[in-house]
Amino acid sequence: MTSEELKKKEEKKKRLKADIITCIITIVIGVVIFLLYYYLRGHHLIDAVNGCSLTAVIIISAALLVLVARLGAFDTFVYGFKQLGAVFFTKNPRKYNNMGEYVQQKNIERQSKGKYYIPMLIASAPFVIATVVLQIIYSSI
Repeated sequence: MTSEELKKKEEKKKRLKADIITCIITIVIGVVIFLLYYYLRGHHLIDAVNGCSLTAVIIISAALLVLVARLGAFDTFVYGFKQLGAVFFTKNPRKYNNMGEYVQQKNIERQSKGKYYIPMLIASAPFVIATVVLQIIYSSI
């Protein structure tokens, strides 16, 4: 194997590890949200249905927010705040000549980062399935 192939293989391992960690953290946070809702509302089947659906909605919304941020929807705001902060807190107020340069640099950085919204969407699947199953059970009672 060449050094480039080894480098790509190591990069894939690193991304897979990051995706697994993201998925586990998302599931743990989802379970905490579900348990909080379920035990604070009462111990009824409808509370389990609502808790699972609430958790699924929160995780899917967070994943979509990460996706939108990754696509650059907030670049204008971030650029403005960075420029404003640079004026007040640094000696070099012009780190970027214009917003176009900033967006190009951020796009290059985004190419190297993982797609963290995918593991989050995968982690929401058990909650969506649990919601459907519990709703079917609740409806049949």
